Amino acid sequence: MDAFIQKFCEKYSLPIALSLQLLDNMEKFTFRKGDFLVQEGGRNSNFYIVSKGIWRGHYLNDGVDVSVWFASEGEAIFSSWGYVENTASLVSIEAMCDSELYGISKAKLEVLYAESVELANFGRRLFEQQLLGLESWMITGREAPGPKNVILLCWKRIRNCCSMYL
Repeated sequence: MDAFIQKFCEKYSLPIALSLQLLDNMEKFTFRKGDFLVQEGGRNSNFYIVSKGIWRGHYLNDGVDVSVWFASEGEAIFSSWGYVENTASLVSIEAMCDSELYGISKAKLEVLYAESVELANFGRRLFEQQLLGLESWMITGREAPGPKNVILLCWKRIRNCCSMYL
């Protein structure tokens, strides 16, 4: 089994058989460093799982590039605004290195949710985790990571992604 599948199953408490069912309905995409899933102001309502690489969500605030999150192997990524409301994204989602993603349209994913209680519960847990992460970030009063913290975050993600090769 691919390492990203194992990480995905652990992070989102999803049985391997169910994650393989989900992946069977997804399409594999490859991206180059600097490619975007969506740029701030654009639309993308698809859901993705990172199988290789590191991704960054960021936005411009008075000309300053502000990082919101990083995602790596085994993590889900999507534009919250595009996925939930089909509106323009407030963040850009950018590949930090050559990457691979598995993607599925929101419409196709909703069909899977309607056919499987386990997958529907996965979707619920995913958004619960997103909500808890956001609330934790707001309560602690953290600001977006500064340049030194971004470098540390990237290094930790790279080290975690590459640990199986070291």
